[in-house]
Order: sequence, then structure tokens, then C-alpha cells
Amino acid sequence: VKYHLKARLAEDVIELHNFKDGYCGISKIDGDKYCMCYITTTQQLNEAGNDIKQLERSILYQNPHLKKYFEESEFLFTKPVVISKIALNKKFTYQQQVFMLGDAAGAIAPLCGNGMSMAMRASKILSENLIAYFNQEISKEALIKLYQKQWNQHFSLRIRIAYFLQQLFGKRYSTLLALKILHAFPRLFKQVISLTHGKEIESKA
Repeated sequence: VKYHLKARLAEDVIELHNFKDGYCGISKIDGDKYCMCYITTTQQLNEAGNDIKQLERSILYQNPHLKKYFEESEFLFTKPVVISKIALNKKFTYQQQVFMLGDAAGAIAPLCGNGMSMAMRASKILSENLIAYFNQEISKEALIKLYQKQWNQHFSLRIRIAYFLQQLFGKRYSTLLALKILHAFPRLFKQVISLTHGKEIESKA
């Protein structure tokens, strides 16, 4: 569930707020606007009578920070942007004679973000292999296997770690424990961030 809003928040901070069975991220976008986006379960929405506003009042408002933002911010959408039935896991790199890129091949958990980066990196990997195929340097079977192998090398671990971190949020005690551990071991924290975001794409230019 996503909103754009105007609020008095730090411009250089990405906030992440916990609530029962979900979490909410807030970050600066353009001008004086911020993006507020949260994820929760279908069960939560069903229990709120399929009413998003009721869901926010009964669940998200239990977090005092979120309650303040909802009550004091200027919301710029008449209705939130909502998507559902999201599968946050690995899928297929090749299916029904089609090569898959981006979220079609495997979506990273919103907690870690960087989905656009994954899509662009996968495009680079596939394009280089396609050039080799069209130059008749490799067969189609080799192309399919090579793309899958390279995709796994770049993204498989990232998705597994991101999914694991996703499971920690939305649960009060596991979230607190995870944050305490990461705070106590800053090098571990940096390593986790690195594993969920990957390395920069090297340019051949």
C-alpha cells in the first residue's frame, strides 16, 4: 500500500517502522514529497473488513510514529496505490520459450529494495549471452543454462537473505532481537546490507 505525502521529516533518512505482521517504509522523493509504503498480509486486511483505512486505524496506529504521520501529514493521493498477490521468491529464468528478467525471474523483498538494479543487471547478463548466441558462439541450450547459472550467481543468495530478513519484521520480538544484534556488530550489519544489494556493475567503456 503506497501513499505520497508532505511531512516534516529528515531528508537524508529512510525510516522503517514495524507493526503486527508488516512494516512501513518512508523516504524522500522529489521536492518536499515523501513516499510512504507498507506491506502486510491478506489476513490482516480480511480481518479489517477489506477496508484499508480500518486496517490502518486498527493495526498501523498501534505504532505511535505511524499514527502521528497518518494524522499530521498531508496525503497527496485521494486513494492509495495498492498491489497484492506478490510472490517474493525465486521463479524461473526461462519459461514457455521466454527469458525472464526483473521480478518475473525473482522478486527481492521490499525490505531490501533494489529491484530495478536487479532488473538492469539481469538485462546486461542476458544481453551479453544473447550476443554470443546470435554470433553462433553458443547454442540455445547453452544460452539457457548459462543465463540461469549467472542469474543464480548474482541474485540467488540476495533473494534468500532478503526473504529471511523479511520474516524477522512484523514480529515484535524477532525484530528487536535482530536490531540489537546488528547494532552490537556493525561489521555484520554492513555485510548484510552488502549481500542484499550486490556489487556495482562494471563498465567496459
